[in-house]
Amino acid sequence: MKNNTTKTSLVLLLITFPLMTFAQNIKSEQQVYSENITGVSQMNPEELKSKMDSKQKFILIDLRTEREHDAGYISGSVWIPGGFLEYKVQDICKNSKAEIIVYCRRGGRALLAVKSLQQVGYKNVYNLEGGLYAWVEKEYSLYNQHGEIKVINFEKTDPDLSSYDVFN
Repeated sequence: MKNNTTKTSLVLLLITFPLMTFAQNIKSEQQVYSENITGVSQMNPEELKSKMDSKQKFILIDLRTEREHDAGYISGSVWIPGGFLEYKVQDICKNSKAEIIVYCRRGGRALLAVKSLQQVGYKNVYNLEGGLYAWVEKEYSLYNQHGEIKVINFEKTDPDLSSYDVFN
């Protein structure tokens, strides 16, 4: 009996040790952000708002989930959820020199999207610095199916939906 317990313990140790080592190598969100910020052009909300107000030509892409997008988006943005961007962007823009601005909730997903668009061949791509959070902090409007909306408290979410949001 003792021999079986020892064998079982050894097998469990051999299985869990590599898993523990792997888990320790997973980078934090901040590490991923820091490692990828190099080479990514940023645009702050004031610059974007100025471009919008002066009717400059650019493409604004919302990378967030469908639920996030439906809750509120920046006027004029095109919704292309993450995972589809590299395949769908050519449908809306075939000019590699066109100005493209991408945003997500806080800027992390958009930062990786800028890198991806650069790899596909787009030359003039920007991350909305701080994402939609930064846009809302400037008290700029959002839109949804009901029209123009203002966010009162971006941090306070519906408690019944929070367990479904993997990006909270």
